Amino acid sequence: MNGPGPDQLPAVDGIVHPVLVVRSMAVALRFFVGTLGFRVTFDAPHDPASLSEIFGIVPPPRVHAVVVAAPDGSELEIAEYLALARPARASTGDPSEPGLRQLSLRVRELDATVSHVGARGYRFTGPIVSQPMPDGSTVRLAVCIGPEGIFVAFVEMGALCEARW
Repeated sequence: MNGPGPDQLPAVDGIVHPVLVVRSMAVALRFFVGTLGFRVTFDAPHDPASLSEIFGIVPPPRVHAVVVAAPDGSELEIAEYLALARPARASTGDPSEPGLRQLSLRVRELDATVSHVGARGYRFTGPIVSQPMPDGSTVRLAVCIGPEGIFVAFVEMGALCEARW
């Protein structure tokens, strides 16, 4: 038998990458590449016919896609739909709003990261916070408002948490 049986879970090995749809690729790249130092690993248009078939978008959309990689190799795809004839949905800025609302990034030096990102004009939602974890460790984090209003959490892991990652 090919594939999982009726009582088995599918063999999901991991996440390829989340996709962040933006109104301005330039703004998003200024944040992820220019401010955070991610590197571009892919920069090309998606195939319009494939996207039309996958998502049922007619006429087939033109999409510019850029995949950026963090120093650890984890990736994020940034997609900009070009000439799409529909209004953009604005975020309310509420962190409890359904959908992809936050991207959490591991950092080694939180204070330096907050200073660097803040100096480039990105607003933080509050101060650096120490958050106790169920395993007894503590993580330090700060959250800024990134491109398209997404919350970007910069997380400095505690020793016990770090061992898990």
